[in-house]
Amino acid sequence: MVSQRILGQVITFYSYKGGTGRSMALANVACVLAKRYSRKNGVLVIDWDLDAPGLHRYFRDYFRDVPDSQSVDTLPGLIEFFYEICESLPDSQGVDENKLDDLFEKVKIEDFITSTNISNLHLLKAGCFDENYSKRVSSFHWGELFDRAPTFFQTLALRLARKFEFVLIDSRTGFTDISGICTSLMPDKLVIVFTPNRQNLLGAMAQVRQATEYRVNSDDLRPLAVFPLASRIEISERELHRRWRFGTSTDPHSTHYDGFTQLPLFDDDDFRLDDIYGYQPMFEALLGDVYKLPGCDLGEYFDAVQIQHVPSYAYGEEIAVLLESGDDRFSLARSYIEFTDRLVQLQGPWESKEEIIEKFVNQMIQRPAEMLPKIERLVAEVPDDAHARFLRSDIHTRLGDYQKAISDLDDAIRLKPDYEEALLARAELYLKRNDPEKAFVDVNRCIEIGPSNVRARLLRSQILMQSKRYEEALSDLNAITALDPDAELSGLKVTILADAKRYKEAIELLDNVLAHAPNNVDYLEQKARISILQRRFGEALGLLGRALALRPDNPSLLIGRSETLRRLSRYEEALTDLERAIDLEPALREQHSNERGLLLSYLGKYDEALECYRSALASLENLRPPAYVLYNIAVATAKLKGSRAAKPEISKAREALQSLLESGERGAGLYGLAGLAAIEGDDEKALTLLRQAMDDRTMHEEIVSWAEHDTPWTELRNTERFLSIVK
Repeated sequence: MVSQRILGQVITFYSYKGGTGRSMALANVACVLAKRYSRKNGVLVIDWDLDAPGLHRYFRDYFRDVPDSQSVDTLPGLIEFFYEICESLPDSQGVDENKLDDLFEKVKIEDFITSTNISNLHLLKAGCFDENYSKRVSSFHWGELFDRAPTFFQTLALRLARKFEFVLIDSRTGFTDISGICTSLMPDKLVIVFTPNRQNLLGAMAQVRQATEYRVNSDDLRPLAVFPLASRIEISERELHRRWRFGTSTDPHSTHYDGFTQLPLFDDDDFRLDDIYGYQPMFEALLGDVYKLPGCDLGEYFDAVQIQHVPSYAYGEEIAVLLESGDDRFSLARSYIEFTDRLVQLQGPWESKEEIIEKFVNQMIQRPAEMLPKIERLVAEVPDDAHARFLRSDIHTRLGDYQKAISDLDDAIRLKPDYEEALLARAELYLKRNDPEKAFVDVNRCIEIGPSNVRARLLRSQILMQSKRYEEALSDLNAITALDPDAELSGLKVTILADAKRYKEAIELLDNVLAHAPNNVDYLEQKARISILQRRFGEALGLLGRALALRPDNPSLLIGRSETLRRLSRYEEALTDLERAIDLEPALREQHSNERGLLLSYLGKYDEALECYRSALASLENLRPPAYVLYNIAVATAKLKGSRAAKPEISKAREALQSLLESGERGAGLYGLAGLAAIEGDDEKALTLLRQAMDDRTMHEEIVSWAEHDTPWTELRNTERFLSIVK
């Protein structure tokens, strides 16, 4: 039994009349898809235009595995396959699916398929072009095959779709048994290729109605999506193009635009000579009626999808996408690529790329792991689409795989150098990976592209603040206020002022805000954090207590109070608050593993502390371990096992700390080296390095805070020399 789950797509290309460029369109789309898809067997193209075969001519220079003594023309093809099928069919009427499965095992369609030198592309030509070809075609009874095996063509489509990623069928023109099979029985999608004239449009639309009505009334549960393709458009005739696309009818609400059910196919009496019923409103009305759409707007679709007439391609059978790069948006190759993108991405031409993206984004937020395979397929379908790469980077970011996310953003920016969203996203990821220098480059580039980009200026102000370039950070915030007077930036300004140790200005700004909103929890928290920086811990506890009374389950407030209690050496209470915050928001466990380890170390629980530090390291994946985590591991190991047993950990930490001496964190590096000397028992060296660390005035307060609680200083903390250094 053939699985009903269609993994590939069967797409028929149909035109009511010849000369529309149908076969050329199919050949170009096939080559675009073959380049993108390597899963299963790639792409199969079928020449079902048996009365006028010629699709194989486009691939004349790309055949392989054809013996030198044999011409491609003499290879068997589709019509020979059907003759063998009919000869092997049981005589009984109504052959069921089980018998069809046996039949397809006996007569293998693979034996009639020819490989090409184009990777992942295969051809099922019309047949063997000998002296009996036309007789075989004209004498084949399609109706008889359908009567004997009503589900034959549906089963064939399913089997091909299971074997190939895409199956493209070049259909017979007009109203024939073959065109009916190709448009009604075989496809998942139907491409209607037309040139702007009445005979092409009316005939094609009649075929669309016939195919969709048949599918609705059949037992085939597959939907049939119709994609019109305007072809051989002469772009130099702008006025004619406008008239034939939009129409010139003086009565846009006439019955002609209500589904076109009244339009006669072969009688033009219903048309006024001065009226042209544009192909866009005609297809909007037809598809709206066929699919029962509340509205069908094809404006965006036809803006993007049209195949222009290029005189040089009127000679011979050339494939534009193999001859042109497609980078030029006015090239024929680019037009085929644009159409292919929409054909494989959209459920119908009335959908826009933006709608598809919006659906993806909503699903990405809710179910990122489930969406990743769909995004992978989208990227495969449109490998040169920067936004597809951006979407996949967002999935990887949500799943915590920052390296893959950055790689996708690199590709997106390469494809679209002025892609502001991608530059900002990459900057944010660089910050998460502790690489502010690269983040700064990206955000600066973003502001160069769009000086009024508020989000970029906000991010730059945060990077500048981390780099202690406070005046520049405040300048960016002032620029944001000028761009958006309603932007609420008081909190960030307070943070910058506090980091710049301009506590008086920060407190004045906060008091002004709290005077109008005394129960604003965010500003109470900020004022508490400034009190901590000013070492006014009792005041900080009072402010945090007020805030927690208003929001008792706020993790940020609990973490703030935990820090305050730690500074007061109330370690048990501090650990309780921190663990309560983690219980409320489990994602904080990884982020605060180091802080939890410190509290456990202060309580003498070194085994548990080491588990926390190692968890902090594991969360960094392939990043260089921060020196402070290696330092904490060395200290906890020495306390647990002795400094001699902790030599490997001490050595690794010392190497990491030495690297800080040439950076902007010299004070932190010297402090860590001092602590290592202390746990090794070299008090003189430890105190000398501690004094040197204190000379870094930018880190004076942090170093004092560390030294007051850090376990290497337990035995020295009450000595006169230690106190003189950290006073």
